[in-house]
Amino acid sequence: MTGKSDLTTSLRNRLAAALECDLAVIATIDNASVPHHRFPRASAPPGTCGEYVANSRHFLTTLATLPSDDSGRQLKRVLMHSLELLAGEVSRAIPSDFWELHGRVQAESCRLASATVEASRNMAKLRAMTDVVALAAELLAIQSSTGSEGPAVDFVSRWLIARGWNVTTQEVSKGRANVWASQSGDGVTLSTHLDTVPPYIPPRLEGKRLYGRGSCDAKGIAAAMLCAAERLVEAGEKRVDLLFVIGEEKGSDGARAANHLAATSRFLVNGEPTESKLASGAKGSQRVIVRTRGRAAHSAYAALGVSAIEPMLRLLPTVAQLPLPTDPDLGETTVNIGTIHGGTEANIIPALCEAELMFRLVSDVAPLREAVTKWADGTAELEWGSYIPAQHFHTIPGFEVAPVAYTSDIPLLSRWGTPLLFGPGSIHVAHTTDEFIDVEELRAAVDAYERIVTAVLAS
Repeated sequence: MTGKSDLTTSLRNRLAAALECDLAVIATIDNASVPHHRFPRASAPPGTCGEYVANSRHFLTTLATLPSDDSGRQLKRVLMHSLELLAGEVSRAIPSDFWELHGRVQAESCRLASATVEASRNMAKLRAMTDVVALAAELLAIQSSTGSEGPAVDFVSRWLIARGWNVTTQEVSKGRANVWASQSGDGVTLSTHLDTVPPYIPPRLEGKRLYGRGSCDAKGIAAAMLCAAERLVEAGEKRVDLLFVIGEEKGSDGARAANHLAATSRFLVNGEPTESKLASGAKGSQRVIVRTRGRAAHSAYAALGVSAIEPMLRLLPTVAQLPLPTDPDLGETTVNIGTIHGGTEANIIPALCEAELMFRLVSDVAPLREAVTKWADGTAELEWGSYIPAQHFHTIPGFEVAPVAYTSDIPLLSRWGTPLLFGPGSIHVAHTTDEFIDVEELRAAVDAYERIVTAVLAS
């Protein structure tokens, strides 16, 4: 009968052989450059089977230092999980357990091989996806309204990892992250956002238009940036980074977080739909809640109360008469009365009324706040909300130039370099049920981003 020590030695040797087999499988994925590694065989019983487990973990640590793609990472996770499951059993092995454990090794090896095949198929699919229209359609097929960007972040990360980019994901909140991809740094960052406004609208191609939520704002732009950056790298230009943020459509928490990253770029090319023009500047914004108060009473005895709605109705129409700043490039300051809420029931004199206004800024915010404060004085309270300053952007020859009236993440990404703003598509169809991007304009945007990067790097 075989002794316990002999079985322990045999088990160690069989596990070593199984892991070497797994290593050979890993080495076949995408012709990965993995050096030959051989685990030690035991000629005598070791002090503990834990020594073998330690050797196995050393192997994983060594493999982790090698350049890896998504397949490699998935396989390492599978293998580590297998080792953790086996480690406790191995250390307690007795003769009757041997064949059961050996069967587990074989089963784990089969599972690993299956994962290898599936991961290789996925990676091949990602590598083949280089056409900008196909890539944009894939992104549009992923629902990623603000707060639910996780699947889009995962897709973009895998696409970049498959092509050898150094990818960092920065968690902004649970299940939500920014994606930063780099090569050598110290150059230009192409950046846009992966979130969209609701509701989700699936992609469809009709004639020369690609429809769907985010087609122009801003997943089509993201696809063009990905393709342009990949072409630049293939041509030998590695001073290009990619930054894809979340939350732009609602508070820009992604951009605020990204500004804490250790950016090295000298220029930032932000992507929003500018109709393929370089933006000379962008209006800023200032939100404010206007609040009037009254005294509640039964509406049958209105004289006992004071309406909060009536003074608001008198005040709001006069806001358009305020003397507000203008700018020769950005134009006039504008205002929108976006929401109004007042009262609780028709038979109650309303005690509170609130309206939220949004000003589009063309200059410093101080004169506007001063004018609005005087306008409301004696009638309403003011609660100042979010503020984004007006911006003037860097431009280069060879592009049509025009200002835009909307805001972007640029003011929140001050550490990422001198800003430029460019993107295919029109803001006039963004956020609508018929949002689309022209296919030819989308393809041309890939060339345009290449030209912009090349030009600013040469400046």
